[in-house]
Amino acid sequence: MTSDRCAEFSSDAFFTDHWQRKPLLVRGAVDAGSLDRVNLPWLLDASADPRLLSRLVEGPDPDGGFSVRYGPELAAPDGDQPWTLLVRDVDKVLPEADALLDRFTGPGRWRLEDVMVSFAHTGGSVGPHFDHYDVFLVQGTGRRRWQIDARPEPDRRLRPNQELQLLADFQPTDEWILEPGDCLYLPPGVPHHGVAVEPCTTWSVGLRTPAAAELWAEFAEWQIGRCDEHMRLVDRYRTGHRSGEIVAPDIAQLRQMLGGVDQLSDVDLATWFGELVTRGGAEWASITDAQPEGQATSGASFQRAPGALLAWYADGAAAWLFANGERFAVDPSSASLLAGRRILSADDLKALSQAGQRDLMITLCREGVFQRA
Repeated sequence: MTSDRCAEFSSDAFFTDHWQRKPLLVRGAVDAGSLDRVNLPWLLDASADPRLLSRLVEGPDPDGGFSVRYGPELAAPDGDQPWTLLVRDVDKVLPEADALLDRFTGPGRWRLEDVMVSFAHTGGSVGPHFDHYDVFLVQGTGRRRWQIDARPEPDRRLRPNQELQLLADFQPTDEWILEPGDCLYLPPGVPHHGVAVEPCTTWSVGLRTPAAAELWAEFAEWQIGRCDEHMRLVDRYRTGHRSGEIVAPDIAQLRQMLGGVDQLSDVDLATWFGELVTRGGAEWASITDAQPEGQATSGASFQRAPGALLAWYADGAAAWLFANGERFAVDPSSASLLAGRRILSADDLKALSQAGQRDLMITLCREGVFQRA
């Protein structure tokens, strides 16, 4: 059972005062008992899974240096030197981690990237750094000291020639020791440094913040598939210009051919974006040949499969549901229900059936988006 204090991260006050503005520490945000399943043996076993990105950071050494080894198949170092084991995408294989994501859906479920869990030996750290994305740091077991630089314009210069992107001159302004269940929210760009006071685990809920270059690359690939092969650069307008000169009509035609985003409707742009931000869920989907027809309307309950990604977009009285990179025409109420709930009760399934979405629910089950609870 989780604490209601986690709801503070979905409140209007949080989004007005803190979201992407300044850090917020909430004590006892999450029931610590829901986080004690993950320990060092569990993480070592998880690091052997090639689907999960894992790394072992040893350090700091007496000179403040770190070394990094990448999984799979990592082993805990011998001796008392500080080290940290980190495993990403734990929510894809652990129901407790998937449920933790639902505690932070205020920004939108599709914005949540993954849950990374780390185990740190006493003194273990990954060094002072900053992230380009929002992160919720939830203390699992043990205690960790966090320092942050909350100045409006912190020094983000990096140390040269380091495998980890470490800050050259970290100057903390605030410090806390997090106990099990405490949660620290950090906006993008806030320098921070966490050090294990004792052997401990930390659950990090990271958010998607795609860079402009990444979006342009994805958009260009999508546009290529939509291009009319008969559209070509022509120059009937060319008369007596200087040899080799690129003239204003050339540029005007290029603008028309490469208009891209400006020429798309909101629905077209939302379709591209919805498919993009949910596509990663297909990597974790288990396609099944099971026959869910009867179960989908027989009173059984279903849950969103770990790793499944859903979003939706309203277009007047209609809507698009995006699930693991695919889109489905649906009514707004059904889209909101399917994308907004991890557990679908028998009453939810009845409402979907009454809205004419029984076949859609069957399809989503077969494609591994939902499964029996």
